[in-house]
Amino acid sequence: MAKEEDKKWRNGWTHKDFKKYGGKYIAIKDKHVVASAKNLEELEQRLDAMKVGKVIIEFIEDPSVVVIYRPILEVEIRGIEEKWYRFIVDSGADISVAPRYICDRLNLTWYKGEQVEMRDGSD
Repeated sequence: MAKEEDKKWRNGWTHKDFKKYGGKYIAIKDKHVVASAKNLEELEQRLDAMKVGKVIIEFIEDPSVVVIYRPILEVEIRGIEEKWYRFIVDSGADISVAPRYICDRLNLTWYKGEQVEMRDGSD
């Protein structure tokens, strides 16, 4: 139950709170930030020294930086050689795009596909 209360408390933070801890890892326990650090290893060392027990650890994004998370799909293509490729997933896309070298590795005749004009939305 305390874990849920700590999450609710963190969700009620103001911009001032985010600014104070932006770019840091924090440890929350009993509706308080019990420790913070620039990296996870340092935070874990502080927590070990404090012997505080279970905490919620979270990274707080710097509020002055806009962060856009994109879902990444890792695909293994098997053939002559097994290799992993990473793709950005756009679940709302009508068209999926892959680099030509991947089409070549899959023996797809890329120039026989339907030709589509794509725009970046700037005009």
